[in-house]
Amino acid sequence: MRKSTPIFVLLLFLAVYSHAQQDPMFTKYMFNSLVFNPAYAGSKDHMTLGLLHRTQWFGIDGGPNTQSFTIHTPLPKERVGVGFSAINDVVGPTRTMQANLAYAYRIPMGPGKLSVGLQAGVTNWSADWTKLTLVDPTDPAFAEINPSKWLPNFGVGLYYYTNRFYVGASS
Repeated sequence: MRKSTPIFVLLLFLAVYSHAQQDPMFTKYMFNSLVFNPAYAGSKDHMTLGLLHRTQWFGIDGGPNTQSFTIHTPLPKERVGVGFSAINDVVGPTRTMQANLAYAYRIPMGPGKLSVGLQAGVTNWSADWTKLTLVDPTDPAFAEINPSKWLPNFGVGLYYYTNRFYVGASS
């Protein structure tokens, strides 16, 4: 464990977010912590389930529309937490769907616990260009009517928490 700690810390800071699409917008991030940080998995002493919906610019066609589902739990008699998160984000003609599994190892530290988490999953990005009115329908950028691509998604995180305080970092 001691030999792998420096490697994990290095990986935490080397992770790079490298695509140009918009991230889903969450105003209630405190109810959706697993989406942002895999180390949050199992941080409660019981199974936690979350379901959120957000519609922005209500009444305007193509306005941002986001749903998320999370579930996580500590494993009995273990220092391990596991979780699952799913996101559906629709903005105009584009849709981004994600499904992620999270694993967290919790280490007692002082009055609280330090949790180290890993996440792996998939992201699907798709578009329906027929929802747009194009000035030039022959534009090669829109040649494929319904493009779709699948991408891997990996993440790491740290989360320290007590009964009165928490702080985390993730990538």
